[in-house]
Amino acid sequence: MTTKSVPKKREDVNPSLIPDDFNLTELGMAERLVDKFGSIFRYCPDRSGFLVWTGTHWKLDRDRLHMKDLAQMTVRALYKTASEETETNRRKALGEFEVPGSCYAG
Repeated sequence: MTTKSVPKKREDVNPSLIPDDFNLTELGMAERLVDKFGSIFRYCPDRSGFLVWTGTHWKLDRDRLHMKDLAQMTVRALYKTASEETETNRRKALGEFEVPGSCYAG
């Protein structure tokens, strides 16, 4: 069984282009987030919040600022993908996609 290696710290996460094979929906954005950063966060229902990997241990993201950063990086990567897309219709669809949820704003 293979497992994804957990980055040692947040700065080690490579926010390069996210694959464009996800739907342009709120669910697709969530899938992009998990695909890119799923190894460094977990939702903990017992604590009603997200745990983030610090490089040495899991820490509760009490104010969800870390998760907001990851969401914003996901959106920026989507728009970067759009700017580099060579197929006109796909570029237009990616560029015009209205990201749902205020947590992605910024």
